[in-house]
Amino acid sequence: MAALRWMALSLVLLVIFVIETASGLTPSILGFKIDVMIFFISSVALFCGAKAGCVFGFAAGVLMDLSFSGVEGLFPLFFMIFGAVSGVLSEIYLRKLFQSMLFISAVCFLVLNFIVYICYYWLVYGVTVFSAMAKIIPEFLISAVFSPIPYFAVKKITERFPVL
Repeated sequence: MAALRWMALSLVLLVIFVIETASGLTPSILGFKIDVMIFFISSVALFCGAKAGCVFGFAAGVLMDLSFSGVEGLFPLFFMIFGAVSGVLSEIYLRKLFQSMLFISAVCFLVLNFIVYICYYWLVYGVTVFSAMAKIIPEFLISAVFSPIPYFAVKKITERFPVL
């Protein structure tokens, strides 16, 4: 059953990746990109633990790097660390609720975008932090509207394929 769970979660990861990066399929609202990959990683970490969060975080990061969508090497490292840390925190402190996933996703989203802001926008272009936050906060809020999709997908997969 564990192998089927990992295969189903991998399929969901690939579907999210294709939708977010394929030309013409990339969803956006009011010019803000919808990014549910972070919500998927936090859902996997919440329901499956630190090991699965780390593995799927790294896989998601490698896929994001293959799509040339940011600072090279940042996504695999950050998503792997985020998946492992959020998995450990969810095993110890958090219940398997939507609010828990939303909280750890918000922290990840803000930290990741702050790192990208420092490493890219501030150093290269000198963009102010207020200009960056004017993009980051609405993008998270719009993405959060779609966060139940990966959450309930992962929840149903873990219920359908329990680890014995």
